[in-house]
Amino acid sequence: RNDLGRVAVTGTVTVPELLVVRRAPGVWHLVSTVSARMPTELPTSALLDAAFPPASVTGTPKLRARQLISQWEQFRRGVYCGTVGLASPIAGCELNVAIRTVEFDATGNALLGSGGGITADSDADAEWDECLHKAAPIIGAGVPAELSAR
Repeated sequence: RNDLGRVAVTGTVTVPELLVVRRAPGVWHLVSTVSARMPTELPTSALLDAAFPPASVTGTPKLRARQLISQWEQFRRGVYCGTVGLASPIAGCELNVAIRTVEFDATGNALLGSGGGITADSDADAEWDECLHKAAPIIGAGVPAELSAR
């Protein structure tokens, strides 16, 4: 909301759905829908720059978090945690956050992105286990036996 509020028409940011639980194959998602009206003169690039990557992926304060991510991570994320969607002058624009995403390079190698939300109260082992759980259905490995009992 805050990110869109910086570029939207004042007072038009709404949240028609907040933390709605949605089931997807092998996973449950908490989904929020944020909607806003954009000024007609706003370039699409300015909207995308404000919205992506979302703070739910980077953490806050967003600018500093993005700096730290680029400093600490060894590889660029590619499409992972970016966006995939549809934009149409008739239907509007719907975008998602590309999590648990497989990206193929020119040689056919695959790169799987999977992550979790790290906070000051996070347990490193539990966060790693969560990443493995999220990735397992994609790679066809099932849930590792040592994790299935948790």
